[in-house]
Amino acid sequence: MRTTLWRYHLGGGGALALAYVYLPLPPLRIAALVALCLATIAATLASVRLWSPARRLPFHLFAAGERSASWPGRSGPRRRSPGPGAAWPRPP
Repeated sequence: MRTTLWRYHLGGGGALALAYVYLPLPPLRIAALVALCLATIAATLASVRLWSPARRLPFHLFAAGERSASWPGRSGPRRRSPGPGAAWPRPP
């Protein structure tokens, strides 16, 4: 069962990563990225329950760090891409 769950997670994560890259609409790309982030957090917490490591705190802290990094607006300032074929403005 454990091997099967990780295969599904790996396949779904790969599909979501490809969806994030190739989906044409930005809202769909954002939804794919959010789903990928949530799946990673869920997999980390599920692995703690399935394998019961002696030290659980590092895994819980890692999941909390993933959650805080994937929260919108929490990972620092965001710069929008100028678009295809455009160059970033140069500092004066």
